[in-house]
Amino acid sequence: MNQSARTTDPEHQAADASFQVILNGVQPNVMPSEARAKLAAMFKAAPEQIDLLLATPGYIVRKAVSIEVASKYKSAIEAAGGVCDLVPEAAPSMTLDVDLPAAAPSIPEATHSAIAETILPQGDPSPIPPLDIDQSAADTLTLDANQAPDLSVVRNRTAWLAAFGPSLSGIVLLLIGVVFGWNWDDINNRQLIKLSVFIRLPIIFFFMWNDHHQLKKQGFDPGKLGIVGPENIFMYLFSRAKAFGHSKAYAITYCVVFGLEVLWLLFVMAS
Repeated sequence: MNQSARTTDPEHQAADASFQVILNGVQPNVMPSEARAKLAAMFKAAPEQIDLLLATPGYIVRKAVSIEVASKYKSAIEAAGGVCDLVPEAAPSMTLDVDLPAAAPSIPEATHSAIAETILPQGDPSPIPPLDIDQSAADTLTLDANQAPDLSVVRNRTAWLAAFGPSLSGIVLLLIGVVFGWNWDDINNRQLIKLSVFIRLPIIFFFMWNDHHQLKKQGFDPGKLGIVGPENIFMYLFSRAKAFGHSKAYAITYCVVFGLEVLWLLFVMAS
């Protein structure tokens, strides 16, 4: 079959460089439902259409756009929670007539065609959905992504809840004993230690994790603020207080409450 082979014209490569904007799903630290809603608003598309695009690996949002336009798309998509890659397209070329074997369509193109047929009426050749950015929505998303919330507006209710986690874990353990009808006089020291390790410590961790999760929901990035992970139940509240410029009140309260619970455990084991 007589087909055209392309050779690169280097004189015009820089001037005519163009890019594809590729959507590759949702960022791992972003809730899919949140990214879906933001992308739908930004592209003026139905959420169901965005679901199909996010489920398509390497979906081409735009083709043959300049680096300036491609960068705007990338910034807006990433601010909405999507994963975006910019791929250079083939450089401008001139053609030579040579015999080349027919090439089969690539998998991504076939996938895109299948999705298009499920969304668009038959015969409509336009891309799905028409992914043109709503610039006002994109600007808002980019601004939100680049400007972290003011540290002074952080809410501390869950931090104080975590501070009293050791005592709350004891209350939960007592309630569990009531539900299952435990006779505390029959529980020996070894069993008491096991209950503390396998029930109370996970509950304490849960309160730390909950506060860590709430910080993310408020728009903060605990890692960038230098806050250690909630699994470090002895340093988490101290690093949180340091990150937000707080007094160490809830961290010290946690240490006191934890210490009192340990003393209580030792007293019960000795009696």
